[in-house]
Amino acid sequence: MLFRSVLDKIFSRMAPLFDGLQKSIDEELAKAPTDDVGAKVGRALLEELKGHMSAQGIEQLGLSTTPHMVVYGIGLLPALRLELKDPAAFKALIGRVETKVGQKVPTAKAGDLEYWLVESGDGFVAGAIIGNDLVLGLGSKKAKDAYLPVLLGTTKPAATLEDGGALLKIVTDYKFAPMGAG
Repeated sequence: MLFRSVLDKIFSRMAPLFDGLQKSIDEELAKAPTDDVGAKVGRALLEELKGHMSAQGIEQLGLSTTPHMVVYGIGLLPALRLELKDPAAFKALIGRVETKVGQKVPTAKAGDLEYWLVESGDGFVAGAIIGNDLVLGLGSKKAKDAYLPVLLGTTKPAATLEDGGALLKIVTDYKFAPMGAG
């Protein structure tokens, strides 16, 4: 596959940059307090990335090197949907990070779907694996009850740009490629 060979060359040429970046990040994390959960998560993720900074390595972590991806809004709140190469491998990555940190990511359920839900202050971050996709979103706790069902696909949004042909009109009027419209 042509794209894969190009990607392999990019990773190969960037290896020295990745090594230097890894060293700088490790130095900063070494200074971070050991009782800080955020620093522990960062350290655990970096440990998982070591030795995986190649197309093949990224795929071993469950990520795709040629993913379909969409970034969109649910109201004014951001959402991301990213195709995974191997959802089981990605779940295993999360499990290894949880083990290294010494605690599980909090979860909740929407029907039969279990999802990650981290709340802090007035906000939250939510994520789930739905089929072969990783779905992520964040927002204010005040919006959580309306936002999460749409993010997780248990409720359809009230209205979208696609309704009534508004998105098609934008694509046509501004001569956008349909795969880049939103």
